[in-house]
Amino acid sequence: MDNASWHKRGKLSWKNIRPVYLPSYSPTLNPIERLWKVLKDMMPVFNEISNEDKLQEIIINNLQTFFHNPNLVKSICGISK
Repeated sequence: MDNASWHKRGKLSWKNIRPVYLPSYSPTLNPIERLWKVLKDMMPVFNEISNEDKLQEIIINNLQTFFHNPNLVKSICGISK
């Protein structure tokens, strides 16, 4: 797990499981970080977005790219199967 504060608040119940936390600032060990970087790179410069509705539309369209292309997601995250 990453070191998100909510992972360590004690609200999660761990029975017979010892969580292993990633070192701080280790995006190479957390494959989703690669996907977030690609998603961020797909976003236009914020001053080019005219309003919140347009921002929402852009985000949804970009996310749909990943929803419809699971092999792309696997490739970005470095998953071979």
